[in-house]
Amino acid sequence: MAEVTNTIVFADPGNEAARLLCADALEQLGYQSESGPWRNAYLTAALELRKGNQAESAAQVKVSNVLLEMTAPMLFDYMGIMADKQALADEDFKINFNLYDVGEQHVLHVKNGALLIYENTLREDAEATVTCPKNALIYIIINDTEGLAKLPLEGDREKLDLLASCMGQLDRTVAVASFNIIEP
Repeated sequence: MAEVTNTIVFADPGNEAARLLCADALEQLGYQSESGPWRNAYLTAALELRKGNQAESAAQVKVSNVLLEMTAPMLFDYMGIMADKQALADEDFKINFNLYDVGEQHVLHVKNGALLIYENTLREDAEATVTCPKNALIYIIINDTEGLAKLPLEGDREKLDLLASCMGQLDRTVAVASFNIIEP
């Protein structure tokens, strides 16, 4: 039943009778599913047929809220993802991070466009040393120049500014994808 009504809905999304019949069939398949992902897919499709795509009205989590809950190693890994590798391709520098609120020390080594992170250590040959709380790392990720200027730093501030300016490989302004589950 779900397959036939789905074909009708796909051919004519305005056919309300077919939409409701397909939603009922998908809902029953969802209730009978032993697999959580299949259950969610069926029930989400049924909801979409009855009320339309709900993605735009869903509560959005701010990226900064997620970042605040990350550990320091997770934040450094995120920097590695966000970094513009081509902009850093010819760079080779180290920055020490002394995160006093969590009692951690890290060395971030930028080399050939890659960000290498070394935990529980500081390097004497680092170009800069930043002493800050863990959440101040977010200033680098979001390239907050005012926040970066307030960070206590020994050494070459230009390296920290360069790192922050290269944190834009992924577009963070893209909204949550609101693709349809069942409709064309």
